[in-house]
Amino acid sequence: MIRLLEGNYRKMEKIIRILSISDRWMTKKELAKQIGSSESTFIRYMEEIKIRWGADITLKTSQKLGYRIENLSVPAYLNIMMEMTRGSTNSQLLNEIIINPGQTIEYYCESISISRSSFTRKLKQCNKILESYLLKVIVDQGFKLISAKSELQLRIFVTFFFLNFYGRRTLPFQMEKQQIKELMRKNHCQLNLFHEGSTYEQSFFIMYFVVHLMRENQGATLKKGTISEGSLLRNVDKTDYLFLKKYLRRLKYSGYIRVVDYFVKSMFYEFSAEEKAEMSKRIRRNLKFCSFFQPECKKKNEDFFVRLLMQVYFFSLIFPFDTTSLTIRATYLAEQMRDKHIRLYAHFRAEIQFFSTLLNANLTHHFSSYIFWVMIGNPEINYSISDKKILIVSDLGTHHSQYIQAYIKDVLSVHRVQSVTTAITEEQLPDFNLKEYDLIVTNQLIHEPDVPYLLIDDSVSLTNEDELLQLLDL
Repeated sequence: MIRLLEGNYRKMEKIIRILSISDRWMTKKELAKQIGSSESTFIRYMEEIKIRWGADITLKTSQKLGYRIENLSVPAYLNIMMEMTRGSTNSQLLNEIIINPGQTIEYYCESISISRSSFTRKLKQCNKILESYLLKVIVDQGFKLISAKSELQLRIFVTFFFLNFYGRRTLPFQMEKQQIKELMRKNHCQLNLFHEGSTYEQSFFIMYFVVHLMRENQGATLKKGTISEGSLLRNVDKTDYLFLKKYLRRLKYSGYIRVVDYFVKSMFYEFSAEEKAEMSKRIRRNLKFCSFFQPECKKKNEDFFVRLLMQVYFFSLIFPFDTTSLTIRATYLAEQMRDKHIRLYAHFRAEIQFFSTLLNANLTHHFSSYIFWVMIGNPEINYSISDKKILIVSDLGTHHSQYIQAYIKDVLSVHRVQSVTTAITEEQLPDFNLKEYDLIVTNQLIHEPDVPYLLIDDSVSLTNEDELLQLLDL
């Protein structure tokens, strides 16, 4: 949704993202070049960031060193994104059209306090961005958002848009999030996809539920999954329906039942049992070729991996657009990995390419979501199988030793091994007891007996990986 923001917001978001990912100080010259602005314009952006979001981020400045951000949390980043979205005229206009379709230009201009010429310009900008999501705002007895492909995809897009516009704690129509959550629980509606304790997943499903109610209220129904009213009349509490009518006055009871039924069955119910069984069989048959899926975790995690990959596959069928630009938290995590853990990032890229080939579907658009669900949605699969204490020694200086250290940590993280590494130079070697370490990785001979060590040349490479794992008994 970042593309819906005006240029100044996009530049400020990029500054925050770059600084949060970087682990070093960055000068104004570097940052201005990164965002494509002059240094004087960059300074204005920085002042606005400090004034508006100084409470959310720890922004450090130095006349000599430049700028850096320390410990930007995901909730803080999402809060900043929400405030930017709420301040964007493009987003305000799109929100009004989604919430109140079928109105005139005058209505929307008055609602968000813009002129007719601004309305025309902003609508054109919105439609240019919406085109990549197979969506468009048209004039048909007023202005409406439509999908070129399906009603379901429109609802998914609106859900992500609302999560950016209203945040994770509030809902449109002034509904109370906790009340909707309890309503869903009482009716056995789906609130999580992978991880029961994930508040992020719950925020998605609660907003998705509200979007379905809104669309039913506006007279739009899903073509798939229509049911007979009588099949659920005995099980759905009419009190909840009357509660929702306070906010959605045109919502029919049949529409409310359709929504409840959809969320009881889950968002993937339209795929047949045969399709799911065949996909599960194909994934299980081919998991033995997956380097991420190591033998020691197979028994414990096979069912989870099969379920995960099936969900990614079905997401690729439902979502016709690039989910990385929608799933802000996942994108944020993926970019941190790309900048700080290049080998691990490359490993995940290889995995998703492998499953794209296996499933005959392009899953690379869902790469960030894949990382997100594997690393966050089910954190127990990332528990280390062992802890290793490793000493890195180089006679080429601190920088070279730290480079080797980064390589070793990334290789071991791929194999889910927790490592405590210390990078030193040859001059510091006499100060360390080598027998306290599980392994010494060095570019020089170690003459002390009974000390396991991996001898490398001045550059480490993939050829060292097997020997490293063998020395650590992995």
